Amino acid sequence: MVDHITYVGPYVVAKSRPVKKSKDMETCTNTSCERHGTHLGCAYCPVCGTKVEMGKVEFDGYSAEPFELHEVVDQKMYYQTGEKGTDYWFSNLTTMDERAGRSFNVGEEEQYFPVTPKMMKEEIKAFMELHADEIEKLRQAYDKVEILWGVLAYWR
Repeated sequence: MVDHITYVGPYVVAKSRPVKKSKDMETCTNTSCERHGTHLGCAYCPVCGTKVEMGKVEFDGYSAEPFELHEVVDQKMYYQTGEKGTDYWFSNLTTMDERAGRSFNVGEEEQYFPVTPKMMKEEIKAFMELHADEIEKLRQAYDKVEILWGVLAYWR
């Protein structure tokens, strides 16, 4: 199932740089084989027949991995991965909608509210206060962290 999500409010844009990473995985031990250094989930290499064993597998990644950080921020925030090392972090607490005096839950009545610079400034301030600890942890993990207010639409 695919969901289309529209988020309105304050969020974190976090950027990380590309890096080479390595991890112990099952791989072909034959150094002349094209599958050497790639992850294999079988007992013998399908290309050369060599027994598959644990070894270092190198791959391209980013300096910060949001999946690993999700636990670091105590799940008080959730993320959506963007392109080229950019991740978007949102509040996972209903407190943000309550503070803003709105909710976008299905089944509730229609809501109309003006978007003003004052409202955006107040919501960013409340977001930063509510998530001060989590934002600090994100600043330690990512190369660049920025707090913005906007509308984001994405598929999940």
